[in-house]
Amino acid sequence: MNMGYFIGYKIAEAYYHQCRDKKQAIATLIETLDSPSVLERNHLQDQLK
Repeated sequence: MNMGYFIGYKIAEAYYHQCRDKKQAIATLIETLDSPSVLERNHLQDQLK
């Protein structure tokens, strides 16, 4: 169970650091219902390898 939290944290962290508008990045992470789209739109899967 802790592994899921860790992976989610790393995804959120990578997304946050990649975005210029930090306030919008937080809003997107909180409000998104389609998590895979966050990965795809921002190519985060490459950063997580």
